Order: sequence, then C-alpha cells, then structure tokens
Amino acid sequence: MLPLALVEVADFVINQGLYELITFDCEHGFGASPGSQYKWFQVLYQVGSFVAKSSIKLIQFNMTALIFLLPLLQFLNMVTFIFNAIYAFVPHFGVVCALVLYTKVSSVAQHM
Repeated sequence: MLPLALVEVADFVINQGLYELITFDCEHGFGASPGSQYKWFQVLYQVGSFVAKSSIKLIQFNMTALIFLLPLLQFLNMVTFIFNAIYAFVPHFGVVCALVLYTKVSSVAQHM
C-alpha cells in the first residue's frame, strides 16, 4: 500500500503544484501563452490517463518487479519537475509535454 501512496503523492505534487510553475516564452512554447501552456499540460495529463487506462488489456506488467520501481520513477519525475521549475533547464515546451504524458502513464501503470 505504501508504494501506491508514494506514487499518488508524487503525482498530486506534480499536477497541482509544479505544472503552473513551468512556463516558456513564445519562441520555445509553440507561440502559446503561459496560461495556454498550463491548459495543454492539463489536457496531456488527462490524455495520458486515458491512454494508460485504455491499454490495460494490451500491456501486462509483472507487478512484483514493478511495485517498487514505479514509485522510484514517479519520485524521479517529481524531482525533475521541481528542478525544472527552479532552474528552467528543459529547453522547449514540447519536451515538457512528453514528460507530462510519461508521468501520467507511469502513474496509472501502478494501478494495473
């Protein structure tokens, strides 16, 4: 139960606390304003959830091996987003969009 709780806490911190702190200028953000970028992060978050939940029957995981790996990956995702919010080292909006999708897919994988 603890690994699931760790994944959920990290997912909540990323979604509710860090997405709004990550912004790009128009040159590196596909011309989108910071408010629009945040909306895209939320859309991609929900798309990642839909993709992961709808592919439960297609992809089967050995949960014994992944039960401790997935919380570690989600914690690393959270640390990556924290450092990017502070230091802005990710060069483009598209990279963060891919990270948002990956973060939600790896979060939902814990429930499979």
